[in-house]
Amino acid sequence: MVRIVQTSGGRISYREVGSIGPTVLCLHEGSPGADGWSSFGPPAQALSDRFRVIVPDQPGFGDSPTGPESAEGYQPTCARTMAELLGALGIRRAHVVGNSLGGGVALMMALDHPELIDRLVLIGPWTSGVGGARSALPPGVQLLLEYYPGPSVEKMRALVEALVYDTGAPDDEAVEARYQASLVPEHENGFLQTLRSPAVEQSRLAELENDVLLLWGRDDQFCPTEDAIRYLELLPSSTLVVFPRCGHSVHLERPDDFRAQVCSFLET
Repeated sequence: MVRIVQTSGGRISYREVGSIGPTVLCLHEGSPGADGWSSFGPPAQALSDRFRVIVPDQPGFGDSPTGPESAEGYQPTCARTMAELLGALGIRRAHVVGNSLGGGVALMMALDHPELIDRLVLIGPWTSGVGGARSALPPGVQLLLEYYPGPSVEKMRALVEALVYDTGAPDDEAVEARYQASLVPEHENGFLQTLRSPAVEQSRLAELENDVLLLWGRDDQFCPTEDAIRYLELLPSSTLVVFPRCGHSVHLERPDDFRAQVCSFLET
């Protein structure tokens, strides 16, 4: 069931599964048409026998409208909004699982609201500035930057295929639904805001005291494994697990491994 919470950043839509154990907040990736449940629905259900799992649509995605653009950037603003969501739900402390953009927001929550955040599971996280100078953009990022203006079903299909290693034939209905979501003006605005987030100072990441589990697909077309090594170097209490024949969505591509890694890490 979809529920709504009002925050200073606007209305936040979320779903909740499970009622026992610690709270886990799951934050989705930020490509056009993304939302919380399409990204984390099955993984959340798989964790719900051991955790209380909260799956929101971040501002500008799904059923959470984007707020006015902030000078501090999307990720810090979203981090504050997610902190307010936890407060509204009476949650004093939570683990956070974040994929791509959601991983960057999870890091910002730990940096800006440390009293709320316990352990972090970051799946191919994206934080501006960590990747460093590149001779060429990763192919998935190139698809992201080319999606607007002129979104199309063909562009969306290419994007969906790039998110995973084993492309196969993506479900036509899922591609169409995500394409239609990407046409909503507020969704386009939310996505474009994510691209304008200022770089996080790497010295701040080096000060992070939270235990961090980094999960990475070796064939990630958005955040290459060079980024994984950089996060491992920057985050003092971090562990990296790399999955072969896996892309940007470890939690969806390797669901059994994902569940085992998360349960072991959060319950140790």
